[in-house]
Order: sequence, then structure tokens, then C-alpha cells
Amino acid sequence: MRICYYGYCLQHVPSGKKYLVDLRDLTKKFVASTSQSFKSSITYHGDHLYLLPFSTGIYLFVQTRANEIIKAIEGKTLDVKDIKDKLQKSETVGFASYLSMENGYLGIASRVLSPRITPFCEMMTQVVRGYGGLDYVFLPTLLTENLPKDEVQKLTHVGAVTVEMNTASTLTQNLLKQLTNRPPETLHDIGSIKIVIRPVRKGKKSLKDDLAAISKNMADNELISLEARAKVEAADQVRDVYIVGEGAIREFLPFKKEGDLKSLIPSKTAANTKLQAKVNEFKSDANLKKDKGLPDLGIDRKYPSATATVAAQPVATKAGAGGKRATKKTGRKA
Repeated sequence: MRICYYGYCLQHVPSGKKYLVDLRDLTKKFVASTSQSFKSSITYHGDHLYLLPFSTGIYLFVQTRANEIIKAIEGKTLDVKDIKDKLQKSETVGFASYLSMENGYLGIASRVLSPRITPFCEMMTQVVRGYGGLDYVFLPTLLTENLPKDEVQKLTHVGAVTVEMNTASTLTQNLLKQLTNRPPETLHDIGSIKIVIRPVRKGKKSLKDDLAAISKNMADNELISLEARAKVEAADQVRDVYIVGEGAIREFLPFKKEGDLKSLIPSKTAANTKLQAKVNEFKSDANLKKDKGLPDLGIDRKYPSATATVAAQPVATKAGAGGKRATKKTGRKA
């Protein structure tokens, strides 16, 4: 299981203004709410979405359309552990992730088929609107990182290396000409070429020197991305490292039983210095307004209402908080 991190804000749809907010208390209030009719109304493409308490600030995020799970959650006939066990035993009843809600950012720990940021974004938009923020959408931003070229030699082990080149690269043009026996100017439909370089013995041989040579010899304007499966420290798990381009900040979560995640997720989050630097960078974005609390935005209902109409789903983006987004206007001022 891996955890991926996002910064978040609320965007006022009519004006496009973005507000940096802390949604920890609102999330806790929503999870503790007894308004089952409101919770039952939150869906995504026909699936019901639920947020269940797991530990302080950490929730089980469930996506399901199975009646037995829906009835168990809404009727509270099973506890969180029983529901999680049912989801793990059969993929036909639904999927679950672990969500850590922090001040201005969040982490989602998921497996391959677990619900991720898009359905959660839909849920939080409905929650915000249910508590009064009718003209707001929940807007996440993927927190990313890359490794400076001069730090490649500091890696302790490098496995597979992936090089993606654009068609402006002379190497790409020559390779395509060799492969197709056609001149480059006729290859209009090809956007890029990707090469994967693997060591002769997986996990045993390191391609660190090869990665360093590629990063030195290839011009950045010829590359779309240069990444590798690598270890930064000898004791680390192998992870994706981006030298050109940016990759999501992810943490591998090694655990024997899922109860371990109650302490593992907070400790991993707190110890990740690159994450904290990226969170501070996100929060300092000049395009984020920081002078409004949730009551100032009209998000102050004591009980949620399911009467709000939800706008089009905003999509998570790697762009900074100031990036433009096409949105539907509703005619209410911030």
C-alpha cells in the first residue's frame, strides 16, 4: 500500500477565487453526523461514498454499490473492522482507502483498485455544499517532487530507468527513421517515444552510473521525463524517482496488520521532510486567499442538507493553486 499526498483548497465557482482552508473539523463533524439521509445522498457514478472513523484524523474511505455494505454502514450493524474485512474478501462489494485529513493537505493510502482522489473530491464538494458552501468546489493539487541531476550519484541503488523523449529530439527522429524507414516529417501522429532500460539482474545490479550519464548527456528540452526505480537510502524501499518531470510524493506503507496504519500513517507523514516543504510551498501560493474561515464562506450549518445541487466534478491537477480551471458559474458572490 502507498500513500499519495495532495494540497487542497475551496474554489468559489462564480469568481474563480481560491481559499486555503482547514477542513479537519468539518470532516470530523460530517463523519460524526447522525444525518443519515444526507450521507446516503453522496454518490459517484452510481456508487455510494462513505467516510468512516478509523483513528484520530484518519478515515476509511469506502466506495460501493452493494446493498449489504450500504445497509451495514447506514444501519450501523457492522463496525468499521467488519466492513473492511468484507471489502477485502470480495471485490464485488466495493473498495476502500485510508484517508488522512490534515490542515490544507491530505493523504490517501490505497491499493490498486481502491478509491482515490476523484471520488473523494466529489464527496468533499457535496459535504461543503451540504454545510452551506453552495457555490464552492473542493479542489485538490497533487504534491510532486523531482531529484536534481547533481544528486543522482547520491542514490544507493538504481533499477529500471525510463526515458521519454519528445519528437523534437534528434535521437528520437533518428530512432523513428530507423524503425519505420520513413522521414521524420511524415511521422505526425507520434507524440513521443519511451525507452525502458533494465539491469541484467533485477534487484542485484545498479544502473546508477548509467542514469547519471543519461541525465548529463540528454538535454532537458529533448526530454519529457527521466525517471528511475531507485533507493535514496540503503534501508529505503525502492520507489519512483524523477530527474526530469515531476512525480507524486508517495510513501510505501509496510505493515503486518491494518491496525498498524493508525500510527504508521501519521509517523510517515511527519517524517517526510520533502512533503512538509511542498505543503509549505503550496500554502504560500499568492493565488490562495488565506483570510477567510469556513463561516466567512457561509459554511456554517449545524446540520447538513442534501438539497444542494452539485456542479461538475473538479479534477485533481499537478498545476499550482493559481492554475486556471473551466468552471460552471452559479451567480453567487464570494
